Amino acid sequence: MARPRQFNPDEALDSVVEVFWRRGYAATGYDELVRASGVSRKSLYATFGDKDALFIAALRRYRATVAQSILDDLAKTGGTPGSTGAVLAEIGKAVALLGQGRGCLMANTAAAEATASATAQKEVHDHLEAQRAAFTAALRREGLSARRAKRLGHFATGTLQAIFLLGHASADRAYIDALVAEAKRTLVDR
Repeated sequence: MARPRQFNPDEALDSVVEVFWRRGYAATGYDELVRASGVSRKSLYATFGDKDALFIAALRRYRATVAQSILDDLAKTGGTPGSTGAVLAEIGKAVALLGQGRGCLMANTAAAEATASATAQKEVHDHLEAQRAAFTAALRREGLSARRAKRLGHFATGTLQAIFLLGHASADRAYIDALVAEAKRTLVDR
C-alpha cells in the first residue's frame, strides 16, 4: 500500500516556481529545487518527475496563479476608453517598482534555452495567446473594431513582455516608465 503524501504539492510547486523564476532553468539544479520545496528528492521526483517535467509543472503553476491575475484584471476592465492602457500601465509601474530582476517567468523562458523543449515552447505560446486574447477582448469592450482590437492586442502583449524583460534585466525605472507611457498613449489615442 502506498504511503500518503506528506506535503502539499501546490505549496512545493510554488517554491519551485520561485527558484526557476529567479534563477532560470539552466542555472537551477535539482538539489536546489529539493531544498527550496522542503520535499525529499524521492518524493519530489515521484510527484513531478525529472527537472524537465518539474519545469513544465512550474510553468503551468505560474500561468494558473501569477499570470492569471493579469488576465483577471483585463477581464474586469469595462467599456471605458483607455481602461486597457491603464491596466498595462499599472503592471509596468509594479514591475518598475519591484526592481527584483525577476520579470515574468514566461518571458524569461521565451528568452532562454529552455524553450528548446517543445513542451516549454507550447506553454510560452499558449501564455502569449491567452494574454493577446485578453487584451483583444478588453479593447473590444472599449468599442474598437475586431480588426483594430486584434492588432492592438498583439501590440499590448508585445509591450507587456518587453516590460517584463526590462524588469528581468533590472533596467532603469525611467526606461520602463517611458515605455509604459508610450504604450498607454498608443492604447488610449488609437
